[in-house]
Amino acid sequence: LRGLAAHNEDPLFYVQQELITVTNDYQQIQIELQKSKQNEEQLQFQIEIYSQKLQHYQSELEEAQNLVNEAYSQLNAIIKSSATSAEIDRMNQQLIQQVMLIQQKESEIQSVQAINTQLQSQIAQVLDLNESFKLQQSSLQEELQILRNLQQKSQQTQFISYAIKNQKLNPEPFVQTQLLNAKIDNEKLLLHNEKLQTEKMEIQTQLIKVQKQFEEALKQTSGVKGDSENEIYSLKTEIFQLKQKIQADQVQIEQQSEFIASLTQTVKMKQEELQKEHLEQEQLQIENQTKDQIISTLQTQIQENQALWQKEKQDLQVIIADQEELIKQKQDFTDQKKEMKEEICKKQKQNVEMQESMEIEDKFSTKPDVDINMVLSEIKGIQTDQVKVFCDSDADFTEDYFGPDKIGYLKKQLA
Repeated sequence: LRGLAAHNEDPLFYVQQELITVTNDYQQIQIELQKSKQNEEQLQFQIEIYSQKLQHYQSELEEAQNLVNEAYSQLNAIIKSSATSAEIDRMNQQLIQQVMLIQQKESEIQSVQAINTQLQSQIAQVLDLNESFKLQQSSLQEELQILRNLQQKSQQTQFISYAIKNQKLNPEPFVQTQLLNAKIDNEKLLLHNEKLQTEKMEIQTQLIKVQKQFEEALKQTSGVKGDSENEIYSLKTEIFQLKQKIQADQVQIEQQSEFIASLTQTVKMKQEELQKEHLEQEQLQIENQTKDQIISTLQTQIQENQALWQKEKQDLQVIIADQEELIKQKQDFTDQKKEMKEEICKKQKQNVEMQESMEIEDKFSTKPDVDINMVLSEIKGIQTDQVKVFCDSDADFTEDYFGPDKIGYLKKQLA
């Protein structure tokens, strides 16, 4: 700052130059983003057009397939009616033409689907490019804000430089602070510029790649070079031609339908004339053969069903017998458990009364100051209650139900 003041240079000049450069970059990015959006709109328009093409081709393919199926039926009818070889060849030729038409429609549909897929890929790339432009636009906005802050600081510095030059201000403390702040700001700006230049180069490379692909897609889809107005006009012309082709194909399909209807009527009349004499006899023979076959089939099915029913009946009888035996065994086991439980409860009550009475009387017989009857009555009451609860419950006799904790504690206290 002292050097700028000594040489009468304007410190605001450098910041203003950088601000102009970044502003131009920001405007250029906005232009590129607008172009990319226009490319996206054009691709969307082409996708809609080719989707309409695909629908028309699929509709034509279904109609042609119906005509082929009908032609197959007519051909089979002609063969069965003993028609002449000329009529069969003519109908066969008509069928071959319909099949070729279907193959052509399928080929056109595959071509349109391939173009549609390519256009979808182009749309995805354009959307990615738009996101990159938006990120760079945000970075440039951040840099513009940094430069505006530097511009404000440079204006302050210019004022201080003027004061230092005219010796109206002691420069040393303020200059040291400003030098440190300027160094920090300069490092931030250098790092930001380096990052911005890298992003700019990547986006430019991607933009060139997408632009080439977009131009190739336009060549493949429209076949017309020029500006967007010419491309739109070419697409509209192509849509009009496609509609005319569809109308012409529809007329041709209607003519083919009329021809097939006329041929059907002729074949039907000829069948009636040729088979009038033998129709009833052949019909009776066919019906008799059919009835015999049906009767034989039904008899076979009845025999098979009877055999299966007998086998299933036997299997069910075995299963029912097994289930009844299991139920009987389970009931016997339940009765046995109940009897065992009653016997155990009965013996347990007797054991509790006899064992505790003998044990306590023996233990406290030498202590006249203890009320033996009271202790015996209390312990007997506890164990009798536990036995009663067990025997009145649904608990299994194998469970360890009688716990000695409470009785043992009372014995210990009395001893």
